[in-house]
Amino acid sequence: MIDFLDEGKTVFLIDDDTALLELFCEVLSDYGYQVRTATNGQFALRSIRQTVPDLVILDLTLPGMNGVEIYKELQRDESTRKIPVIFMSGVDPNTESDFTIFNDCDYLLKPVDCHRLFHHINRAFKKEAFGKKKV
Repeated sequence: MIDFLDEGKTVFLIDDDTALLELFCEVLSDYGYQVRTATNGQFALRSIRQTVPDLVILDLTLPGMNGVEIYKELQRDESTRKIPVIFMSGVDPNTESDFTIFNDCDYLLKPVDCHRLFHHINRAFKKEAFGKKKV
């Protein structure tokens, strides 16, 4: 079952596959998410810093700046450090030399169907909400 309690939240999709961006942008928008997209890392990072999204879905292999570099930059900046990130790539994370960074993020191996994507989006928002609760 897919739970859509996070309507209106902003999801930033970063991938150089424009067909995939168009598909996921349409599907997410249909379920009430605000969607922003980028096809290269440097533009994505500038855009995220200008208007911080609620979630970033990030490919590893991008022109200009790869997904790992973007993630590390987001972690260095206080204003973007707590944005949940989901990596979505055709690259097996175990083949990456710096794969330990994936421990704090969800990772989807392409191809990704919409049901799996929504499952991981909901899980990321639930983790974020749980982390903000005061004990």
